[in-house]
Amino acid sequence: MDDCSYLTASISETVTSTSDCDGDGVPNNVEATDGTDGQDPCSFVLASASVAPNALERC
Repeated sequence: MDDCSYLTASISETVTSTSDCDGDGVPNNVEATDGTDGQDPCSFVLASASVAPNALERC
């Protein structure tokens, strides 16, 4: 199963995926905790980024 194929509005369980599906430098499980959208590269808390975001030029 591809852990990047989901609808954000359909999530009903705790997100445990450490993938970064939108390339913003924040893993999906941290985005869920932060309340940001793991599929939107412009929706993230910069302090939570574990690596430099590679999607900032698109925001």
